[in-house]
Amino acid sequence: MVEHAAVNRGVVGSSPTSGAIIQAENERILVHRTTGAQFSKGSPRKVTFPLEIQHRKLTVTIYGRSPTYEFYRVSVQVGGKRVVSHFNTFGEAKKSAKAKLRELAKGNPAAGLSAKEAAEALTIREALTVSTATASLFTSVPHRISFLPLAKSSMDKRA
Repeated sequence: MVEHAAVNRGVVGSSPTSGAIIQAENERILVHRTTGAQFSKGSPRKVTFPLEIQHRKLTVTIYGRSPTYEFYRVSVQVGGKRVVSHFNTFGEAKKSAKAKLRELAKGNPAAGLSAKEAAEALTIREALTVSTATASLFTSVPHRISFLPLAKSSMDKRA
């Protein structure tokens, strides 16, 4: 016995395939849906600077390039102090701004440190862990020393 395909004949059988005509119509519809999404009508949106990006109650400002300064700048206020980072492209600046906002929203105090201040903090931590006087201090103190309260009080004094 030879089995014949039951496609587009209105015959119900064990074959789960749909009709070829319906499949061709579906493919044509999908092409039209994605074409409109890929090619927007009109010109791309022009970004005006300064651009403010908000997350909850926090705000980061992105400043555009200027004739005198060829980098994009990301500025954020942390603990009353303005921290500015510089980027070659707008995409990098926007990605960094969003990451900075997420860090600040989580309550990460290190987000407010500049690169120089972060390097200094790491140097201090390394010096304290290597020092022999600190080694005896760690053995006499039952818990690790946190510099976070000192950093917060230092930042509060600056404000």
